[in-house]
Amino acid sequence: MKGKNHWNWKSGHIDKRGYKIIYVNSKPTREQRFVMEKYLKRALKKREIVHHINGNKIDNRIENLKVMSNSEHRKLHIILEKQSKIKNN
Repeated sequence: MKGKNHWNWKSGHIDKRGYKIIYVNSKPTREQRFVMEKYLKRALKKREIVHHINGNKIDNRIENLKVMSNSEHRKLHIILEKQSKIKNN
C-alpha cells in the first residue's frame, strides 16, 4: 500500500519521483530529510543524500534511512542495478 492508504500515512503528498513531501514552516520538504535531521539534531548539508535502505521511498522510519554522499549513493545504485539485472536473468 502506498500514499494515503498506507497504515503510517500522516499528511503531505507524494511527489512525481515517489517521495513523501511534508510542509515544515510552510516549506515543502522531503520527509526523509526532515526525519534524518531530527535524528541527527542538525541540518543536512545540500550534498548529503538520505538513502532508503529497503528501496521504499515512503518508508521513512529512521532504521530504513542512511545518510550518504552523492557519489556514494550513485555507486550504491549502480551496484544495486547490476545485482537486479543478474537476479532477473
